[in-house]
Amino acid sequence: LVTIEFSNERNCTALHGFTMQIPQNARVTSLDMNLTDGCTLSSEIAPEQNAQDTFNKSFTTGRPAAILTASDATQYPIRVSVPAGGNTKVHIAYEELLQLQQDKVSFQIPLSPGLDVGNLSFDLSVEEPS
Repeated sequence: LVTIEFSNERNCTALHGFTMQIPQNARVTSLDMNLTDGCTLSSEIAPEQNAQDTFNKSFTTGRPAAILTASDATQYPIRVSVPAGGNTKVHIAYEELLQLQQDKVSFQIPLSPGLDVGNLSFDLSVEEPS
């Protein structure tokens, strides 16, 4: 789970963006936003043009929104619309199929967020298939 917090101290809607990198064998499973008012918005998969239109409409009307697209198997540009005076936490979950080799599992966590990171932490969960 990747969590990024965005703040907007301006009196108009702010647009934030960056490119998230995930491992080669991973896939994004969800995107949720926790808003200043305590509400949570959950993601839905949509055709890219429909998603872009919905995001643009939310941004231009000052509503919170996020759009995550895939530019390739590992690069995921994300844009976040944060209303005036608001704070938004974006949670992006992804899963990766890990390979067991000689009783060891290895993995890499990509670290190039493209923006200043004030606090960085990892919570890793490895589960065996049943």
